[in-house]
Formats: sequence, C-alpha cells, structure tokens
Amino acid sequence: MLNNQLKKFLQVTAIAAMIVLVAAALLTSGIYALLGEPEFDRVESPFLVAKDRDFRADSSLNTVFLGSSVTFRQINPAIFDAELSDWHQTRSYNLGNDGLLAPRSIDYLAYFLRTAPPNLETIFVELYRLDEILTNYDSPEIMHATGYRENAEIFQTILAANFPKRYKLWLLGQYARSFFFKALGFRLVSYYSTERQLKPWHIERLAVAERGFYAKDVELVQSKYAENVATLKSVRATLHEHPEQVEPRRQLHVNKYQQKWKINPNPFTSRLLALIEQAKQKGIRLVFVFPPLADLRGINFAYPVWLALPPNNRLDLSDPQRYPELYEYSNLFDLEHVNSTGAQWFTRYLAEAYRSQLRAAELSADERG
Repeated sequence: MLNNQLKKFLQVTAIAAMIVLVAAALLTSGIYALLGEPEFDRVESPFLVAKDRDFRADSSLNTVFLGSSVTFRQINPAIFDAELSDWHQTRSYNLGNDGLLAPRSIDYLAYFLRTAPPNLETIFVELYRLDEILTNYDSPEIMHATGYRENAEIFQTILAANFPKRYKLWLLGQYARSFFFKALGFRLVSYYSTERQLKPWHIERLAVAERGFYAKDVELVQSKYAENVATLKSVRATLHEHPEQVEPRRQLHVNKYQQKWKINPNPFTSRLLALIEQAKQKGIRLVFVFPPLADLRGINFAYPVWLALPPNNRLDLSDPQRYPELYEYSNLFDLEHVNSTGAQWFTRYLAEAYRSQLRAAELSADERG
C-alpha cells in the first residue's frame, strides 16, 4: 500500500515538474520573441565593445583581425601594414579579445559584417577551436550567441566534427546545459539589464595597446596590477616549467597533413560560406586563418572546416616546417601563444601569405581574362 502511494506521489510530482518546466520554457520563449535579443554592446565583453568603438572611430582603418587571444596577442598591425606598404595601402586594427571562440566569434563576425564601415576591405578571422563553455555557459555573451536555432546548429556541428565519441557527448552536454539555462529563463532579467564594466587592467590595455595588439610578455613587464601580473606569470609557468611540451605540439601539426580528414557537411561550415558571400556582396574580403599551436581538439574541429573553405578565403599559418619560428621555445609565451618576438614572425608570415594569395588570384583572373 505504502509503495503504491509513494509511486503515485512520484508520478504526480514528475508530471507537475514537467508542466512547470514546459510553462517556464513557453513563457521564456514568448519574452524572447517579444523583446528580441539585447544589443551587442549590452552583452558582449566590455573590452571587445571598447575596441570595436575605437576601430569604428578611425575612418582610415580598412583591415581588421578578429579572434580570441590567439589573435589579440599575436598579430601586430603596425608590422602587417609595413610588410605590405610597397604593394598596398593597408591600415589595420587588431580586434582580438580573450575567449572569443566559436560559436561566439562567428556571432560577432555576423554582427560586424552587418554594421561594417564603408571603407572596410579585409577581415581576417581566426579559425581556432570550439568554445567548451565549461565556466562561461551562463554569461551574457554566450547566451547571446546560443539561441534556439544556434543551439540546434551547434549540436549538428559537434556530431559532424572529427571528435572522439566520448568528447562529443561531453561537449553536447555542455551546450545542452547552456540551452536549458537560457530556455528556462535563468538570469533572464539580468540578461536584459546587465551593465558590463571594464576591469582596471583592461583599461590599461586599451591605453597602451598599439591598434589593439598587446603581446603577453610585454604586458607582464608593464602592467601595474598585481592580480593581472600574477595571472600572466601563472600562465607562462605552464610552459616554462615544462618546455618539453613544445615538441609534441609541433608534431601534432606536422602529422595533420598526413591524416585523411573526414570533411562532413555541417551548419558551422555552411554559415562561414554564407558569411563569405555576404562579405563579397559588400566588397569585403573575408579570410579565415588557421593559426599555429592549436591543441588536438582545436585541430580536430577547425582544420577540417578550414579545408572545406574556398582557397581564396583561407590561410594556413600552422605548418611547423614552413613556419618553424612559431614553434621555437624561445618565441613562445605559453603553449598556445607566441611572445612579442614570435608575434613579429607570425605577423610577417601572415602578410607574406596574404600577398602571395592575392597575387595568385590576380594571375588567375588575368589568365581567365
């Protein structure tokens, strides 16, 4: 008798909980449909918002680099422009921002294209890895980048990626958590009323960064904020206490050229191709850059996507045999970022690769003509 009553109670409780969840989801969906998503500058990193405004305030800028710290810390606009000065009048800006990974980076790219200034000629976009959203799943910027349609697309992309099955399931779980967090209305009020503030060292970076670029080793020496310095030292120690990690990372990038990659159609690649066409219609060249030092998960996700893009819209700067300086211990700050000397090498190689790509495209056009 008692067991039957307990069973009935649990069934009723489960049904009630399901009704509450469905009601919450429907109410939340209705609110999102009514209000729409908040504007970019209300939910994104205030550091990225500030850099975005700086870029738009200078009408002489015609080229931009977009990505995570892998872009922010490694591409020096002054060097890039100087390398191309005898061939093309380029004036560039580094819009890299810590943690700006896919799908959030592509959400920002879509926004940037929609609102691009008329003089913009080229956008270089880092194609690095998928954000695991382990600790930032409930952040305003991730909530903005992962709506209902976007979550469905990222689920399909994960399933199509060259990941081990166990990692796929884990990653699907992370994005499912983010989806339910948003769909059930958690932090709904704060999402629409959030006020993001720059951290003191972000203000410091904006003041001293040359057109958005700031190498990690330079900041370590110059920063006056103890918390920031401690973080940079801790990150640097992950490599400098174990320099033997460099060779296996280098070998990963050598080996990827011998691997037979399975290039599966997926919504992420389709979206990049659509953005390339949108950019072209605005007279903007969109170039996706595969950088050095990506870990195995980054390679498994980004390299097959990179292979699926048109040759004129992609550059590979990750080949250790072609770009050996980018894998030399003396040029690294940590296992994912070069230092200021490495950034000089990286930027010069990027400018050289871009010049070669455009010259090849011009020759091809002349031959067709």
